Amino acid sequence: MKIIFCILMLFQVVIAKEISVEYQSYDEALNGKNIIVFDMESTKAGIITTAFKGVVKSFKMNFDLTDKVIKNSELYFFVANMDTDNNSRNEKMHDLCFSSATFPVISVELGDIPYGVSTLNGKISLRGKEYPILVNVDVSRIQEKVIVKFKSEVSLKKLNIPDPSIFIASVRDLVELSGSVEIE
Repeated sequence: MKIIFCILMLFQVVIAKEISVEYQSYDEALNGKNIIVFDMESTKAGIITTAFKGVVKSFKMNFDLTDKVIKNSELYFFVANMDTDNNSRNEKMHDLCFSSATFPVISVELGDIPYGVSTLNGKISLRGKEYPILVNVDVSRIQEKVIVKFKSEVSLKKLNIPDPSIFIASVRDLVELSGSVEIE
């Protein structure tokens, strides 16, 4: 009997989970506890630089939760749920940049995420192709909750995203991604 108990103790308890997040507005998504943000800049007439934030108003995260690692993690959302709080910029982002009618979903695979601070080699899938992505992750446990915070920087050019710049305004190539997900 002791042998069976010892064998069972060697196996970690794995709980398959899915978090589904949905906000109704840009402001609600920007101030939510579960959040994905993309920070960008544009320069008008070569002299006036304006920063703007985009959010993902609805997304899902699938994973297997153990007491030491979050396994098989994947985050995904519909391009149509990306919002910059500017309708004309959103339309250009959805149609030109991401071709949402043909490629409606963006997904990010992080694989196994250990608790603590780490840098992971993930994969982002968009516009029908998969690209490597480096993501800084901080996983902490606070009482019964697990908090996952993440940051990354991506290049529009390296992801083969068409440049949304126009004659009078150029968009910076670097996009800063960040977010946080609370697992209960």
